[in-house]
Amino acid sequence: TLLLYTDGVLEAGPAGQQLGEDGLFELARAAPGMGLDGLLEHLVRGASSRADDRLRDDIALIALRLSTS
Repeated sequence: TLLLYTDGVLEAGPAGQQLGEDGLFELARAAPGMGLDGLLEHLVRGASSRADDRLRDDIALIALRLSTS
């Protein structure tokens, strides 16, 4: 899966406790086997939760996956 994201995703959370790349990786890793819609929803919820639903910046995610069929 190729995941593209804006800096608002990484900056989700209070100062000094932002999600960051490691946090985003952990969220994605915790969702094996999810379809793309489910994965993106999981990541948005995780970032939003980290920020107590008060994001300072907009977030955008795009995920692409090769189909083997």
